[in-house]
Amino acid sequence: MGRWTRSARIALLSFVVTFAVAVFFFGVQRRTPTRAVAVDRADATAIIQSRDSRITLAGGSIIEADRQFAYEDGSIRLVGVSVTVPPAEERTDFRMYGDEASGVEEAGEWRFAGNVGIETGDGLAGRTSEAAYSEADRRVTMPQPAGFDQGWMHLAGEAARYDLGGGLLHLDPQAVVTLNATGADGAAETTITAGRARIDRLGGDMRFTGGVEIDSAGWRMRGNRAALRFDPDASRLDALELRGAARILGATGTPGRLRQMAARTITVAYEDGAIDRAILAGTAVVELFGPPDAAGTRIAGRTVTVALGGGGALRSLTAVERVAVDLPAVPADAGGARVTADAVEIGAGEEDRWNAAFDGQVVYREPGARGGETGGDRVMRASRLEAELAENLASLGEARFLGGVSVEDGSLTAIADEATYEVANALLTLSRAESDGAAPRVVDDRGTTQADTLALTLGVRGMEATGGVRSVLEALAEADETGRRPGLLAASERVYVAADQLVYDSDLSVATYSGAPARLWQDQADFVGSSITLNEATGSLQAEGNVRTRTTIVQKNDETGDVEALTTAGRGESMAYDDATRSVSYEGNASLQNPRNDLSAESIEVLLQDDARTLDRTFASGDVILELPGRRVTGETMAYHDADGRYEMEGDPVEILEQSEDACRETTGRTLTFFITDEVQVDGEGGGRTSSTSDGCVSLPPGP
Repeated sequence: MGRWTRSARIALLSFVVTFAVAVFFFGVQRRTPTRAVAVDRADATAIIQSRDSRITLAGGSIIEADRQFAYEDGSIRLVGVSVTVPPAEERTDFRMYGDEASGVEEAGEWRFAGNVGIETGDGLAGRTSEAAYSEADRRVTMPQPAGFDQGWMHLAGEAARYDLGGGLLHLDPQAVVTLNATGADGAAETTITAGRARIDRLGGDMRFTGGVEIDSAGWRMRGNRAALRFDPDASRLDALELRGAARILGATGTPGRLRQMAARTITVAYEDGAIDRAILAGTAVVELFGPPDAAGTRIAGRTVTVALGGGGALRSLTAVERVAVDLPAVPADAGGARVTADAVEIGAGEEDRWNAAFDGQVVYREPGARGGETGGDRVMRASRLEAELAENLASLGEARFLGGVSVEDGSLTAIADEATYEVANALLTLSRAESDGAAPRVVDDRGTTQADTLALTLGVRGMEATGGVRSVLEALAEADETGRRPGLLAASERVYVAADQLVYDSDLSVATYSGAPARLWQDQADFVGSSITLNEATGSLQAEGNVRTRTTIVQKNDETGDVEALTTAGRGESMAYDDATRSVSYEGNASLQNPRNDLSAESIEVLLQDDARTLDRTFASGDVILELPGRRVTGETMAYHDADGRYEMEGDPVEILEQSEDACRETTGRTLTFFITDEVQVDGEGGGRTSSTSDGCVSLPPGP
């Protein structure tokens, strides 16, 4: 019996020493057990059994067991075991317990089974059904589902591993971490699930891999991997990094708030426990909620930084490299728009409006926006775009394009230093950057127009221009249906216009040039006035205010009988050409001059033949004065018929002065008919009379 007791003591000592090492003790000397009581043999295979043991090791560790069994192969089994280890320089105090524990001294590995628990001095408490300890790597392995609690954290996994040295906890597979974080708005629960997790409780660091999903205060987050930084003392989240197909989803559904963020990597910064800022890197995309059943704004770039408020409210956003902003249609049938650039900054403005600044290779595109031209895109390019966003960031209000602006809208193109665009009204205003900048220019089917400022209504192509207006109207082909040129002008030649202002009504196809004064000309025609109106629908032409014209009119030479083209200068307070009647009228101090005659009156009307070049008749009224070589005629009205060179004049009286070889002859009457030749017919009832004087008619034009 004494011999058996001695063997039991030796075996028990062996177990104590081995187990002490196994539970991260250092080499210690065995103290005398406080109690070891022999019991009846409950395990026939055990060579030694004891009950209610408490062993204190030299390092202060304590092993307690309800029963102890030692076997011939050197293994030991403990029932109702508890091991308590005091703190050391590299670890906190530690307690591990279970229904049973077994191990082999030589292998340095021990197993706990049944209601296994782990408790650390820094507050971690874990539960599992099975655990193993390896002396070689000082690690507790739990192959069965395990759960842990520490203050604001609940940690669980289908299996777990705890590294004693660094206090690291590994959950693998199927990790589930629940955090009841505190913040400015109180506690908020965050649940993280992943294939694997590594928890550094003391260092404030968590690492997750394998299908990471995070639900936190209304946010849902996804990624292949995640790293979470937290403040262990304040029980508060500080930062989160998602890697690999990272995505953050909002849940409010409120228009203009965050719907989702996606990128290769998303880094989230917290402020007082709430998400404050997110940095998206690598094919980054931010999408906002739109109106019900409609898309919201989408912002993409290589890197996107988003500042967020409560409930997913956007505070500001910046994006760089390959930036693309897609603005939805507001209303739904408006077509939407896309802006691409090197960078964009979006910040809150006034009254629920936002300011956006795009920089570098800016391209604004409205798909299918060409007025009446199905399928065409309206495209604007510039170095910078400053815009106002409205409708919960879903639509572009007024936009300002700066630096090298170019516009494409179907057949219309435009260039300028600067441009503003009112999207709702499709109103584009082009201007110079400085007084010495290049004048903006518009080119369309009509031709080219430049001015200091050009305002266009895109789609319908209305235009207003001010300051240094210059237009070149392209020649028209015979089958051209885009416009009608006045017959006084050659349709096959360009027309040039200079003015201070231009208003073009696209609905009526009427262009009005004014100021400076206005001038319209081509090689054989010239029109000047305070304003000039060109109707490209009817081919009519009007001028107002101190009008001067130069046209070429074909008429008969009464001396030779041949027709000849005469350059004719016209004047008046107004001029109007009607292409339907082929008539030109001058009103107010009107005059017509050509190499053969000089006509002045209050009003003059010229009727042309169908070619709008050949003279048919001329009518004048009001203080008519006609001067021909060697002849001067005055009266109230005049009609000239070019077919036979016949003049018909009426007045009270009509007077005609004629220069003969040696005298001046004066003839008067109520009506007077004469020809370019010397034949003169006077109405006798009018009391006509003729007188001659030897004095020369010094005021008459010289003879031919």
